[in-house]
Amino acid sequence: MMETLRACIFSLCAACVVVGILERVSMSRGRFSVIKLVGTLYILATVFVPFKEMAGFQWTPELPTMPGAVETPDTARLVLTAAEQALATQVGRALEGAGIPFRAVEVVLDEQAGDVALRRVTVIVPAGADTQAAAQTAAQAIGAQAPVEVRGEGT
Repeated sequence: MMETLRACIFSLCAACVVVGILERVSMSRGRFSVIKLVGTLYILATVFVPFKEMAGFQWTPELPTMPGAVETPDTARLVLTAAEQALATQVGRALEGAGIPFRAVEVVLDEQAGDVALRRVTVIVPAGADTQAAAQTAAQAIGAQAPVEVRGEGT
């Protein structure tokens, strides 16, 4: 107890000496108020630290927890989706260029053991449109052997 009190008084005196020297060194008015505030906080901290140790008080601030691991996106699926959209756009442009009306184009790619295969191309055309010409144009636009399915709207 006496040892702790002696350490507390010594720390307080040392803190006062340090703050006094800093106040003398900085005579300008702007810095003086900042140094006075910092010095006051330093003295208060110096006074209360030994009492905290005497009481056996231990405060551990609660740190925010990090969120769980973020799932990495399936890059293979992202690439396949982008390729499907690009091929669907390519087929749509070919149909527009041939003057064939259409409502939607869907391209489905399939990845198996690292190989990508074109599973199907679906073109939806309005009722009464030439489905045979749409199928041929879509097959030519893809440039590969793929099952091209042309459906009339509503079927």
